[in-house]
Amino acid sequence: MVKIKDVLRDLNPWWKGEFEIEYKQREIYEQIKKFMPLPQIIALTGLRRVGKTTLMRKIIEDAIENGFDSRNIIYFSFDEFREAEIRGVMRGYEELMEKDFRRQGKYLLLLDEIQKLSNWENQLKSIYDLFGKKVKIIISGSESLFITLTSNHFREHIQSECLIQIPHLLWNLSDHATLTHLKMVDLAVFE
Repeated sequence: MVKIKDVLRDLNPWWKGEFEIEYKQREIYEQIKKFMPLPQIIALTGLRRVGKTTLMRKIIEDAIENGFDSRNIIYFSFDEFREAEIRGVMRGYEELMEKDFRRQGKYLLLLDEIQKLSNWENQLKSIYDLFGKKVKIIISGSESLFITLTSNHFREHIQSECLIQIPHLLWNLSDHATLTHLKMVDLAVFE
């Protein structure tokens, strides 16, 4: 059985050194960057293969380039860990890196495909309540995550999320002005 600590090592190559991604500039990223300094949880939603994970990796790359301690950036995907707990991922990180979220520095926690995790809403609320001032949280997930985030039940529990729906179109239309018959889903940003 694969352990969370082993997967954390594989998913976080920036802990060991250089990290670079292939990324084509998208207008949506400028919207996301506006919310980075704010305490709100950022939620990226959209259909499969629209680039949510790539945007998360771009956030990581930019954070490192701007001086954020790369060893304080934690990315985890729940694709194959549906029974895991967010706090278990954080504990695995603390043990691996010999760190303590309560004592040392600021952290960036990126949780991909969070909708696959059972009871993720309550887990996320608990983490935000405990570490919200020290940990910037970014989550991503499918359209079902969008439905949950906009439900009254979830809004009663976490009032501080920023929801960004990733459009279906993977490229910037301003770079492709000759494409005239495409319909782009409107970007919705909610505070």
